Amino acid sequence: MKLILLRHGQTDQNRSDRWQGVQDPDLNEVGLRQAELASAALRKYGISRILSSPLKRAKQTAAIVAREAGLTVREDPRLVERNLGPFEGLTTHEILRITGLRSFSITSREIDAYAGVEKWSQVVERSRSFIGSVSVLDGVTLAVTHGGFMQAAVDILLGDGHSPVRFGNCGYLYVHTVDSLVLEHEVVRLEEYVH
Repeated sequence: MKLILLRHGQTDQNRSDRWQGVQDPDLNEVGLRQAELASAALRKYGISRILSSPLKRAKQTAAIVAREAGLTVREDPRLVERNLGPFEGLTTHEILRITGLRSFSITSREIDAYAGVEKWSQVVERSRSFIGSVSVLDGVTLAVTHGGFMQAAVDILLGDGHSPVRFGNCGYLYVHTVDSLVLEHEVVRLEEYVH
């Protein structure tokens, strides 16, 4: 399997530290430019197909890469971000104040019990299902998705003992596996390919 997981470009909510979850804002101007830069950086992989979360920020990012690669985009609902229920649209500070937690991230299991929040284990299972379905495909698959989904995938592909990776907007993970054995992987942050 050759798989690239690309996080979407920036939105105004990203810029203002507001957790989006399944909210559906557009990319901002910075995000559109990030997607252009990512598209250029991804040329070297010879992408065979592009799959995208159905959320606009991912679809807009995928469309920019697809235009450059001469491919079409197919949506896959498994690639959507974790539903944060009542915490969507809030800043980290607001979530900490409401929950009494000392820290918060998209992978926080402490919020699983709140109504409307997708359990972290469900995100992991979506990720596992997606990886299983692309593992049988030839060529290079690009999946445009979100930070939470990507962290679940990192844990599955590289082992949950792997140090947490925070993917900035348009950061990506490339993984090449054979029979579930990781032959090579690369974590790339946007600043690594901005000239």
